[in-house]
Amino acid sequence: MKLAFLIRDRVKRLAVTVASVLLGLAPASAAQTNTEARPCLGAYIHIPELFGGESDAAKRQEAIERQLDLFKASGLRILLPYANTTSGAAEYPSDVIPRRVYGQWDPLAFLIAGAHKRGLEVCPVIVALDCGNSAPKGILLQHTDWALRDKTGKPLGSISPANSQARAYVVQVVKEIITRYKPDGILLDYLRFPNEPVQLDPAGQQQFDAQDKTVPAGPALQAFKEQALTQLAKEISLEARRAQPGLKIALYSWGPQVTHNHPVAQDWKTWARLG
Repeated sequence: MKLAFLIRDRVKRLAVTVASVLLGLAPASAAQTNTEARPCLGAYIHIPELFGGESDAAKRQEAIERQLDLFKASGLRILLPYANTTSGAAEYPSDVIPRRVYGQWDPLAFLIAGAHKRGLEVCPVIVALDCGNSAPKGILLQHTDWALRDKTGKPLGSISPANSQARAYVVQVVKEIITRYKPDGILLDYLRFPNEPVQLDPAGQQQFDAQDKTVPAGPALQAFKEQALTQLAKEISLEARRAQPGLKIALYSWGPQVTHNHPVAQDWKTWARLG
């Protein structure tokens, strides 16, 4: 059976290395750690690809064991399994995310236990804000008011970081994964606005409209989006490290161009500077 980890494209391959460095998974120097420095080698894991269409739990677990052996033999050492999906579903038995792909069966727990038994590190990937893409799914079916809007005002499948209740939900998902699995680190994916013009959720729009407009609407909205996303990053960082002190947190980002005046409004340079 071939390795069932998928690296989506060249950008993703770069992100694996960047993510590993941000997580601190690579020793800075042999002198600092008293061990030989090793390269950062990891890959994203899409859990369904580990066992194909197999429905029997025992056979699924056997397949995961085989894949972990292949992963170990490949020289890779950091697994980045997606804990939830861009369609708003959990790939573990979540008590927070309303839709569970596998019911009460917990492939993430089995994967983590097997990886640690083989000396591998596991950093679950958490889809932060994408929840249906073009149309609301998952939690947004219950809370459409949390969704960003397209230019016509139609709700999108994207959670608004400008909504305080929506931010609390995202933080709750992160805390659940950390508390339940005690991972080696986490990687935050889709912690950004869509790469297209969007309108805010109703509550976020109300906050924005209440601001003193001393700058043009375009730059004011851009600043508001960057501040909202930075606030969510802060809340995740504080609560995640309260749940697991010293937790390593990584981010998937497109690069330096998104930190200022970009539709995704992902000012990760500020987040890194503030820890």
